[in-house]
Amino acid sequence: MLRGLYESAGALKALQQAQTLVADNIANDKTPGYRAERPVFASYLPLALTESPSGQVVGPYALGVDSTAIARSPAPPTLTVTGQALDVAPAPTTWIAVRTRHGVQYTQNGQLAVNAAGILTTVAGDVVESVSGRPIAAGPAAGIAIRPDGMVTQSGKPVGHMRLVTIGLGQRMTSTGPDRWVPAKGAAVAAGGRLTPGALLGSNVNLANQAAWLIQIAAGFQANAETANTQVTTFTDLLQNGLVP
Repeated sequence: MLRGLYESAGALKALQQAQTLVADNIANDKTPGYRAERPVFASYLPLALTESPSGQVVGPYALGVDSTAIARSPAPPTLTVTGQALDVAPAPTTWIAVRTRHGVQYTQNGQLAVNAAGILTTVAGDVVESVSGRPIAAGPAAGIAIRPDGMVTQSGKPVGHMRLVTIGLGQRMTSTGPDRWVPAKGAAVAAGGRLTPGALLGSNVNLANQAAWLIQIAAGFQANAETANTQVTTFTDLLQNGLVP
């Protein structure tokens, strides 16, 4: 009886997490460089069933499901040509290193800017890191150009080299914000990458798919809530009739 409650409760929790991710995906449909996210489900508290009296293992049994990780959608993003000198579109496996208050993180949002001190930043204000680890003093925005290899020039003269890295689509990464990620422990990160100047990567969110997924989540949530309620009602009846010690 209680095992059934564990299973329903675990499913409700996992579906709630999935619903949160769908909401984030829909909200960031227009965020440059955003990658749709999806939970990775796994068995919760798996047990080994054994045969009595031999003790031979006859099969696994789990107490439910849980969301153990978040995966990036491999769907290709859109590419929009803007013609703006401070816009760059990373290749699908290229990431731009930025320095945040939580350390170095990576983004594919190539919508860049120059702050009041003439330092190259993201539109969110994070400093774009150079290969030397120092900020790029780019100067006035009017004279800036960015080459496909990440070299930044001011009036034709190099002023810094953006730190680009390559992280394969199959490598695990952890989301730290709508357009920032950090590689998971053990993920392969290689130096270098390629940019398309004067363009931006769009998100890879498919709104039709997200809507369909939301309907599936709602149906699953309702079914498991009804199952949990039935289990509670049955257990209460058994207690009231003295059938449960």
